Amino acid sequence: QEPQRHHSLRLAEREPAFLGRLLQPDGQPVDEGTLFELRNLQERYYGTDTHRTLAGGLIHSQLNRRKLSPGDSVKFRIMATLGDRKDDHLVEFTAEIPEQDIDINVGDLVLQPRPVLVAGQVFGPTGEPEASAHLMLRTLNEEGYWIWREYQNGRSMSSGPDGRFAFYGAD
Repeated sequence: QEPQRHHSLRLAEREPAFLGRLLQPDGQPVDEGTLFELRNLQERYYGTDTHRTLAGGLIHSQLNRRKLSPGDSVKFRIMATLGDRKDDHLVEFTAEIPEQDIDINVGDLVLQPRPVLVAGQVFGPTGEPEASAHLMLRTLNEEGYWIWREYQNGRSMSSGPDGRFAFYGAD
């Protein structure tokens, strides 16, 4: 007869979470498995966590309490892919961080298309659309010097097969 073995199970505390639902611009829930990023806009270097939606557009994203103080009002951004470009829709919201470690229900969050800064089509010298043209967006600082500022998910971009391109804001 084998001796009886006892196993102990230690349950770890879980971090509180954001609970809510992501909706398309028409009010319908986003598809299950839609990839989205949650950013804390008040961190010096945006803390970004990538998640997937659950059935019915439900979101459940763990909070990192080490970076949040109870009583703070913190602004967040969710960026999701609904169209043919990565992270083409967004929603921003503010959440009050509770004193207790409890979940925060942010309710329904309606995604909106990201604003387009510049869009167009590149043509070659013969008038044909130019695929894979390298594009960068440049801005001037207060002194009038060029600042290389790259948009489209934080970097420069190439035109599509038909020469079309778009630089989006809210990066």
